[in-house]
Parts: sequence; structure tokens; C-alpha cells
Amino acid sequence: MNPNPPITPAIIAAKLLLRPPRPHRAATITRNPTGSPKKSPKKLTIRKAAERFGVSKSAVGRHFKALKNLGIPHSSPRSNGRPRSLTPHEEEAICAYIIFCFHGRFPALQQMVIGAANRLRALRGAPGKELDAAWLRRFLPGPQGATDDWVHRCRYKTEVL
Repeated sequence: MNPNPPITPAIIAAKLLLRPPRPHRAATITRNPTGSPKKSPKKLTIRKAAERFGVSKSAVGRHFKALKNLGIPHSSPRSNGRPRSLTPHEEEAICAYIIFCFHGRFPALQQMVIGAANRLRALRGAPGKELDAAWLRRFLPGPQGATDDWVHRCRYKTEVL
């Protein structure tokens, strides 16, 4: 966990929730115009704090729990969003496989590339279902089955990685 995450509205809202309530003065009771004693202000809830700062209540709750238990706001070592299907090293290996097949005058068929990618994922025990043709279209966009185009895109991809 990062000890100093950037201060966000969710962290400010969580810190506001941790503030101790104002002490109630018993010596002087203030009264409403009707004569009844004033009620103490309602306790700030996670939902109200989230609404007040315009953030999700789950983010405020996450930071509140971390501040209460650990003394520091929550920060996750994981990145947000969906994890990548292949690591950058696995992507390089797939590109090398396509280029190797091309130079050996053996066409790198769509099923072969997908199969090789799935074998690489299986070696590291990646969760989730196997990759399919839709993954290949995202990995190497453009016309499918054109091995020459795949080689050029793979060479560009490995230069960028």
C-alpha cells in the first residue's frame, strides 16, 4: 500500500467521518423557540459524506475502513480495470512466433496463434476462459489471415513494447 496516495474527495470525506463529534455542553442547554431542548446534530454517515463530496459511497467506505484500522487511506497495488490477457513478455513471444512462422514460409494461421497464446496463459495459470478470435482481432487489428500484415504489425508492436 502506498503510504501517501494523492488526496481525493473520497479521502477527505473519510477523514471527516473519523473526526470526533463535538462535545456536548451539559452545563448550558440551549432551547429552540418552542422551548424544547435542541437536538444534537445527526451523525455524518458514509452515504451522506459521499453525497456531500460527490464520490461513491464504496470509495468513502474503503478509505474510512483503512483510516480507522491502519491510520492511512486505502491504496490498492492493483491497477484499475480489466487485467490484460497476456503479459508484455507473452505478447512478444506471440509476435516472435508469428515472425518465425513467416520466415519459415509456414503460414501462422489464426487457430495456431490463438492456441499458442492459450498455451502461454496456461503455463502461468491465468484465470478466466481461453482466448478466442475476438482477442486476436484486438491484439492484431486489421484484415485477418494476412500473414504479411501480421508480421509488420508484430514488428511494430515489439518495437513499441
